Amino acid sequence: MFKNNKITTYGIIGLGRFGKALAMNLAEAGAEILVIDKATIWGYRLENGKSKDKEDHNKEDRMEE
Repeated sequence: MFKNNKITTYGIIGLGRFGKALAMNLAEAGAEILVIDKATIWGYRLENGKSKDKEDHNKEDRMEE
């Protein structure tokens, strides 16, 4: 009938293996994501699989490896 064009927002606590995978899958599906991780004590929004401060996240990912 009617198509719902509403963007859904999800909150995810923790960016471990599960949290990170969940956030990326939801973002790829078009959802807006608010992620909070205790290790970094910050939150950020993922939109369409990209965060607003992507460069900072890439640096942190490299430090974890």
